[in-house]
Amino acid sequence: MKLRALVSNGDFSDYWTYHLAREHQRIYQTRYQRKYDLTA
Repeated sequence: MKLRALVSNGDFSDYWTYHLAREHQRIYQTRYQRKYDLTA
C-alpha cells in the first residue's frame, strides 16, 4: 500500500534513492566503522 502511494504521488524515485542509501549505511558503514576508528 505504501509503495503504491509513493508511485501514484510520483515520489518513488526519491524514496528509492533514500532507501538504498540507508541500506548501504546499515550494511557496510556500521560494520566496518568499529575496526577503523581513528584516534587523535
